[in-house]
Amino acid sequence: MLAALACGVASFSTAPAGLHRGHARPRVAARSCAADRDLDQVVRQTKPVTLAYLGDAVWELEVRKRLLWPPRKLNALNSAVVTKTCAEGQHVGLHVQKRLGATPRATRLT
Repeated sequence: MLAALACGVASFSTAPAGLHRGHARPRVAARSCAADRDLDQVVRQTKPVTLAYLGDAVWELEVRKRLLWPPRKLNALNSAVVTKTCAEGQHVGLHVQKRLGATPRATRLT
């Protein structure tokens, strides 16, 4: 999954020259994808804020996946996701994991 994210980071431009009708558009890559490159090199060339943004997106998807059951109203689901994915929620989650000695996959989010 990280390779796919790195591929997207390496081949996507939000520069004004890459705008098409107000929307960012992928660059045409010289190669097929970042799979041809060394993943470590792609990560080193990516700005830290971009990596943090991608990490937050991946974390939010994981939280949403885990909170889908039992079914809730949309407002309650969104509130729970925001509570778990904000900086304070991530901080609390990390401290709970450390106290329990659990890995992130083993920790229940609800």
